[in-house]
This record gives sequence, structure tokens and C-alpha cells, in this order.
Amino acid sequence: MKQLFDKFKSLGLSFVGCDDTKHPIGRWAHLQKVLPGPKDYRKWLKGYDFIIDEGTPDEKRMQADPATKIALICGEVSGGLELLDFDLKHHKDGENFFNEVALPGIADIVGTPNDLVIESTPSGGYHIWYRTEDVGGNKKIATQQGNTEAFIETRGEGGYGLCAPSEGYVIINGDFDQIQELSGDTRDELLSYLASFN
Repeated sequence: MKQLFDKFKSLGLSFVGCDDTKHPIGRWAHLQKVLPGPKDYRKWLKGYDFIIDEGTPDEKRMQADPATKIALICGEVSGGLELLDFDLKHHKDGENFFNEVALPGIADIVGTPNDLVIESTPSGGYHIWYRTEDVGGNKKIATQQGNTEAFIETRGEGGYGLCAPSEGYVIINGDFDQIQELSGDTRDELLSYLASFN
């Protein structure tokens, strides 16, 4: 795991170790501003003790386990990293929509071949990672009628997304070694295209 941490850090990517429930281990707000350091590594590699309800009769000492997954932190700290999250369990024909509609339209906008990092997720969805000069926040892009859960959303400033090689995440295009940079205009065109499915 330490080799992976070192690799992501060398690529200018901020990240956080996560547990099996996809939650970050320990505090991670500082990692939205700076890359992880040795203290963060130790916490994720070995786990750590913490106290809940400190100073009350219910005070308990707890143990957090070491990280089993890793998530990239989006935003300026990672060079303008942004994530398109396709959560296709919230779409009635998700796999067909992604492969036959969304991907060809995305390719028309960003060109082919491209270095978008595309990975499949354990729930049958997809992540598309890119860098942009105009990284935004976390935003719902598209929902289907009768469903309040978005099937397309972004993760930007203040957000994170689990990624390969976490269990169940498989890269199918590109690599984190070379993440495609989108201009602000291309990013806007891409998000407008995807929002048209709302």
C-alpha cells in the first residue's frame, strides 16, 4: 500500500485511505489543501486509536483499522482533478446508456483516442477522471424522472472518489500516470451534454 501512496503523491494527487464502508480513515480536510505526509501514511497503514464522547461518562477508546481502499481527493490540490460518477443503479437501462449513448457523446467532445481515466466500479457504475482549469464542486448532473438519486454527478472541490486498485475498481481506459486535461470550454460542453439527460 505504501508504494501506491508514494506513486499517487509523485503524480501530484492527494488521496485518503478508506475503510470497507468507503469512509475516510481519520480527518482528511487538510488533504484538500496539501498532499499526504508520513503521519497520514502511518494512520492508514497501521490504524489508530481515538476517543469518542471524550470527557463524558460514555467516553470510549476505539480502534480504527488500517485502510483497505484508497480514494483520490478532487480539486486544486490534485491539479484540478474532477470526477464524473455514473451511478447506474439509478438508471433503468444504465449499462446500455453508458456504452451506447454517453461514451460516444463524450468521445465526440473530448476526441479519440483520449487519456480520460475510465474505471468500472463494484456497483456496476463507472468513474471518469480528468483534470481541468475550472474544477467545480460536487454537483448532481442528471436524474431520471421519478428518482431523486442522481445517476450522473461530479466530484470536485471538497469531494473524493474511490479508485483502482481498490477492490472492485478496474481501469478500462487510460491510467492515473497521465490524466487528460480538459479546457474550461470542453469541460462546460461535456457537462452540458450530460445534463441533457436529466
